[in-house]
Amino acid sequence: MKHVTLFLLDFNGTVLNDVPLWHLAMRKIFETYKLKPPTIEEFYSKMGKDYLDVYRHYGVTASRDEMNAIYGAEYNRLVHTVTLFTGVVETLSLLKRNGTKLGLITMQPEEFVSPLLKEFCLEDLFEDRYRWFHCTDKVQAIKDALVAENTDKNHCCFMGDTPSDIIQGKQAGVQTAVFLPGHLHEKLFSKSPPTYKFRSFKEIGALL
Repeated sequence: MKHVTLFLLDFNGTVLNDVPLWHLAMRKIFETYKLKPPTIEEFYSKMGKDYLDVYRHYGVTASRDEMNAIYGAEYNRLVHTVTLFTGVVETLSLLKRNGTKLGLITMQPEEFVSPLLKEFCLEDLFEDRYRWFHCTDKVQAIKDALVAENTDKNHCCFMGDTPSDIIQGKQAGVQTAVFLPGHLHEKLFSKSPPTYKFRSFKEIGALL
């Protein structure tokens, strides 16, 4: 991490501790269509670039807009319960003070993310030009960030909490980091191991 000048992060389950809420909202979609919902690990083991493919795999045929409406209603109902993971603000602030550019690449729609960035005082940490919302191609987003920043792939790291995040980071050719707060087993990352493994943001700070 000492040579990283561009640090790109996923949001849900990486910066924001909202996996239990995400799980409830995801289950609500399946329950609406009277289908058995997958477990968290089953869902993410099937995840590719686009979350829609997972729903299709498990039998949901509704449109993206229909699913997002169900998801959004359930997510917003309990969004007041979410928190940041411990050490997020302190660690990201330290990285920024040290000259590292910070970016956000998330599948979550902007309407859900932006209010939380403001609520948790994260708006000033992430560069405006390095924010991708409802992103279904993180490989391209990472490549776009590299071009915009004019930086070498070896000086960029993408951190997420799912196997798909790591695979896409590696496809983009950058360093990768998996954040393991406990909702996914480490074995899910054995086929495509990341450059770094972190269980807390304090561990990231220790590498600075």
